[in-house]
Amino acid sequence: QGQGQGGHRRFLERCARERRLDLALEYVAGVPDNVRLYSVLLGCLNRQRDLGGVQRVLRELHARGHEPNAWALTAVVSAAGKAGDVEAAEAAFREARRLACATTAVHNALADAYGRAGRVDSAFALVAEMLSRGDPEALPDSTTFNSLIQAAGRAGDLPRARATYHRMRASGVRPTERTFSILLAAAAKHGPRLTAAPSSQQQQPSAPSPGRAAAPAAGPSPASHDNTESREGMESHQHGGCTAGEARGANHVLVEEEEEVLGPGDLAR
Repeated sequence: QGQGQGGHRRFLERCARERRLDLALEYVAGVPDNVRLYSVLLGCLNRQRDLGGVQRVLRELHARGHEPNAWALTAVVSAAGKAGDVEAAEAAFREARRLACATTAVHNALADAYGRAGRVDSAFALVAEMLSRGDPEALPDSTTFNSLIQAAGRAGDLPRARATYHRMRASGVRPTERTFSILLAAAAKHGPRLTAAPSSQQQQPSAPSPGRAAAPAAGPSPASHDNTESREGMESHQHGGCTAGEARGANHVLVEEEEEVLGPGDLAR
């Protein structure tokens, strides 16, 4: 077949998109030293949210006498989490533990699965365990903390999301653009609403307009009805789907002051 890894990946991605798993498995079986390709195929199926396909490939991998690696099991845990099957995610995580390949990525996939299922305490307990174990192959990173912040935000627990952000900073983990996007979305959805500052063109002071509905956590903000709203709408894409007024309110989440910061034991509360 004479293709490099890039060619193999492109072919398997297409098979996953078109739900031609039989062809993909036949292709992988025909490639010498193909264990890595099973992991690639699992990743492709995970991106298509095809849990059934992921589980079938995992069975095929086992049937051929191969052990899945961390990359493969991360895809399995992630696909199960996206499908809302926490039990399947936990089972794949236990297999990673058994094979001594429960890396940071595998833990992150399970934390995300818990967050999607609304099991916020389970996500925080998992990360608290990561910290207590101190395994250099499974230390929390920005993705770990982002998953916790998002889980708390989805649950409407803005103080916990804020405390986790500060814990992230205190741990020496640098926030990413996604960190701020998640916090802004959570604050826009669950935090206090602030009205926009009056325009300099306004001659007479006026009372703030009634509270505007918060923008959705992702995607563009709703159409606006006056000049101030229009300016805010234009800025919405720069603030994770929030309008400028909501972003100013969300900024309170990120204020650098003496905040209560979650300690290692508090992550499992």
